[in-house]
Amino acid sequence: MSENAPSELLSNEHLVSFLYRWKRWGDENKVIDWLKWQTQTSEGCLTLLKRFVSKSSSQAMGDYVVKITTYIKLESIENFLEIAPIQEKVRDIDEDKLDSQAKEALKAFHDALEKREKGIEEDW
Repeated sequence: MSENAPSELLSNEHLVSFLYRWKRWGDENKVIDWLKWQTQTSEGCLTLLKRFVSKSSSQAMGDYVVKITTYIKLESIENFLEIAPIQEKVRDIDEDKLDSQAKEALKAFHDALEKREKGIEEDW
């Protein structure tokens, strides 16, 4: 699937799990090379970022509404790729042309980078 239908694999909602299994059971260099190939464009980077988006929910005493937090753990991406090339490729993306899922992923990525820059630990 990674060779015959790479866009199918990259777009699969379970991509991150597949990558960890592939890395563990297969050749780690093949996984990394495949991801580098898939993220040569800003579109490929966005597709990858979408797969690394996670959500958590929280509710405090007395709250009537659950707060949903969307985030990306940079460390999870760094298990496979360096962040800087992805950051460079998505830097000048026109967010007005993105769908809501891509906007959400890009915002979560930028938020994670900003937190790291400020020295704020990821606590997810």
